[in-house]
Amino acid sequence: QNPVPTWIIDVASPTDRFYLMEDKVTEYFQSGVQVAWEVFPPFERVRIFRPVQETLEMTGEDVCDAEPALNEFDISVADLFRSR
Repeated sequence: QNPVPTWIIDVASPTDRFYLMEDKVTEYFQSGVQVAWEVFPPFERVRIFRPVQETLEMTGEDVCDAEPALNEFDISVADLFRSR
């Protein structure tokens, strides 16, 4: 009965294991999430997952969006990490 967000942002910690993160993404989509971002701060990288699309690896000036969960929102990876 808990509400399900349409967009999830998961910030990876140094102790996260790759296979566990993949399991989390699978669970997100089974719950109804429409888009998931995995953010890797040490590498300034974002992986974008959508259920009907292959995973996108984004770096530098690549622009990340949250469609279809959130329209008219985008940010470059560089801008996401710019305030660090």
